[in-house]
Amino acid sequence: MKKVVIEDYYARTNPHITREEVENMALERERLRESLAEFVHVERVIGDQVNEEGNQEYMIKCEFEV
Repeated sequence: MKKVVIEDYYARTNPHITREEVENMALERERLRESLAEFVHVERVIGDQVNEEGNQEYMIKCEFEV
């Protein structure tokens, strides 16, 4: 996530990149996000735990569609 935000920031603040190129980058990122969402379907949650940072993590069983 951090890498995506940093790349987006540099693309938007770089004077050599046009608005059209920034828009194309955003559209490509959206297409990638949608394509990934189509291929993963969570069947069920197998377990959960709290990591060292205090965040809840879930172990899931996925079904990948090809």
